[in-house]
Amino acid sequence: MANENKKKAFLIVSSNQERQNLISQFIINHYDKPVIYTATNGNLGLLKLQNAMVDIIISDVVSSTPDSVRMVDQVLLENQNPRMAVIVIGYPPDDEDRYVEELVMGKLHFVESLDELEFVHTLVKALNFTSHTEPAAFYLRYLAKDDVLIKEGEKAEFVYILRSGALHAFNIVENKKIILGRVEIGEFVGEMAYINNEPRSAYIEALTDSQLIEIPIDMVDKILFKRPTWSKALMQTLSKRLKFANQRTLKK
Repeated sequence: MANENKKKAFLIVSSNQERQNLISQFIINHYDKPVIYTATNGNLGLLKLQNAMVDIIISDVVSSTPDSVRMVDQVLLENQNPRMAVIVIGYPPDDEDRYVEELVMGKLHFVESLDELEFVHTLVKALNFTSHTEPAAFYLRYLAKDDVLIKEGEKAEFVYILRSGALHAFNIVENKKIILGRVEIGEFVGEMAYINNEPRSAYIEALTDSQLIEIPIDMVDKILFKRPTWSKALMQTLSKRLKFANQRTLKK
């Protein structure tokens, strides 16, 4: 089972204190109660990695010494923690080809500049990579504001439970977004595709930074049997959807 309560640990490597503080603040703004370690250069960063369990390394090579680049190379080469993600800020684009596999896997990410919007979307991808540990019956899924979780018409592979944040459902009719309703904390998301065994019937978009429990659709029956509180949450979600559908019908 995924550890739902374990907080992610971050290691920020930057020789510039202001940038180090800014990166820390970005993380705090978008991830609740993170564990944050810092290092001023790559050698100290490697030392921290020997003494602490780190989920995501953020290497600010714009303001760091060459050993910060070597640290990233060493971490990726040795791959001692296969589920640890690396975010590199300001890495020369020509070097991306050195780690094509890591880029495709989602282990390595590049951020061109220290912009919060760009950073948080990259952070979400890194968090999702670290959360998919094996073996697990379910995982944690992270979304940044405006991320689309589900697209209408696509095949359903997962069902979700919203742990934090807020989402909404909508259809697109004649290029216009028709809002169907909000998804609140504790509700299931994408449950109709599981029940009906049909393609997705709506888009689901994040209204805020959000965290969900992601359940493979072929595991839902087994997990609901083992977790009565989730079965109750599913019933409450379906009841809300039915009530909302009836209200819409009456208004027409």
